[in-house]
Amino acid sequence: MVLEHLIVPATAKQTASLIFVHGLGDSGYGWKPVAELLSKSLPHVKFILPHAPSQPVTVNGGMSMPSWFDLTSLTLEGTDDEDGLLKSASEINKLVTAEVDSGIPSHRVLVGGFSQGSCLAFLVGLSSERKLAGTVALSGWLPLRHKIKSMLGPHHQHLPIFQAHGSDDPVVATKYADFTNSYIKSLGFKDVPVSQPQNGGISFTKYDGIGHGACQEELQDLAEWLVKVLGYTWKKPDRQTDILTHPRNNIAITNDGYSTYFSNLCAAYPLKLLTPALRTGPVGVGICYTLQYGGGLVSGDICDLSVDIHHRSTLILLTQGSTKVFKSSGKTSQQKLMVNVHPHATIVSLPDPIQPFAHSRYKQKQDFFLDGTSSAVILDSLNSGRSACGEYWDFDRYTSINSIYVDGHLIVKDSVHLIQPDIQTRLHPFHAYAMLFLIGEKTKSIREDFHTQQSSLNSVLNGRFHVGSRPIWSLTNISPQASVVRLAGKDDESIKHFLGERCTQLEDTIGNEAFVRCFR
Repeated sequence: MVLEHLIVPATAKQTASLIFVHGLGDSGYGWKPVAELLSKSLPHVKFILPHAPSQPVTVNGGMSMPSWFDLTSLTLEGTDDEDGLLKSASEINKLVTAEVDSGIPSHRVLVGGFSQGSCLAFLVGLSSERKLAGTVALSGWLPLRHKIKSMLGPHHQHLPIFQAHGSDDPVVATKYADFTNSYIKSLGFKDVPVSQPQNGGISFTKYDGIGHGACQEELQDLAEWLVKVLGYTWKKPDRQTDILTHPRNNIAITNDGYSTYFSNLCAAYPLKLLTPALRTGPVGVGICYTLQYGGGLVSGDICDLSVDIHHRSTLILLTQGSTKVFKSSGKTSQQKLMVNVHPHATIVSLPDPIQPFAHSRYKQKQDFFLDGTSSAVILDSLNSGRSACGEYWDFDRYTSINSIYVDGHLIVKDSVHLIQPDIQTRLHPFHAYAMLFLIGEKTKSIREDFHTQQSSLNSVLNGRFHVGSRPIWSLTNISPQASVVRLAGKDDESIKHFLGERCTQLEDTIGNEAFVRCFR
């Protein structure tokens, strides 16, 4: 019996198969958007995306999560779970056998993986008794180094290997990728360029500024490499939409009175959507995290997201950490968000700040369409970059445009445009800025509390301020049903902590569990 898996079928006559193994805590669904995009350049390839079983993991405090083997640490000095590795490698080999039995020759079957999954890709590729098409290892490492030489298959030196790693990977340190590359070359592999892998060898690329994930440039290189290995006519893209297009991503949440569910959930590279279940809280509330495969946006990335929040539903839209904007190669990274909030529905959009790195370019446009009976809590925030690296408002340009409509009438249009050379002068002495939009009946008590606090604040400040542990802020009432709070602080955490204290009434709308997630 083979592993449970997801299939992205070939769109032309199938002549090759690619088995891609996800990382710790993920599932095959996490890499489906990437497989679908690669399929546009490889229509003859069937993608097989297996799901890891759930098991206790030491680095997760012994709690169970989807995992291919146990991890005692995230360093190469940790002890390998040899039994777990060999068992999972055997399961992946069964998927290879199933493809061969279906009529695909083994030399047309390729095994790849990300992070923990790349360990299995290395093991299966290097130890296979059959000649495989190649191995892909993204953001991973080579396990079982103490015995891998004794496991090598008869065709290992002719195996094409694509190895890729982010230079700023905080999970699997870059030095481990370098060590893995050196070790594999000690097995007889030669360095080969991405464009010439056909006769075997390892193509290793590090992507500047990328964390634990895959970026657009990396996937373009992978597509080129795969075409050379698996064959198909392919033209290197001269613009982003040739291969890694920016399709419309969709979220729709529905409340039937008894339960809440996502009636539409669709994402493609570079965007990924996660919808963890809320165990407690009011009926009608759902939560969705948006994140990028590379931990941020590389030059030219475009995320275009459309959201529908149906009658009496509440959607909480969050991120898993700041959205990093990497150094620009001349193109602007963009995010577009359009949200339709139906009658008596609520949007709570509280993403972590945009973090533009030095010499980056970023633009976002957010449009919210509310019914007169709906409500919205919308946060838009920005920080000064990588302060630990000495960056202080060193990005090239930044644009953020927020438009809010109620019953078809524009009530808010706020535009921020920052461009060098005077960004530091304009934003000094703070490291973080934010705007909080509060719209509708469900925000009434929060707006009233801010109004009360502002009256006492103004009498104390009297036009003076200093950069302390608490942010400074101001309140503008747009209408009887809408206000905007503007904040500036020494860091992101001071603003988040302040908003958590001031927005406690939001807990009545979304429940305690969701509230804690919002202001963790």
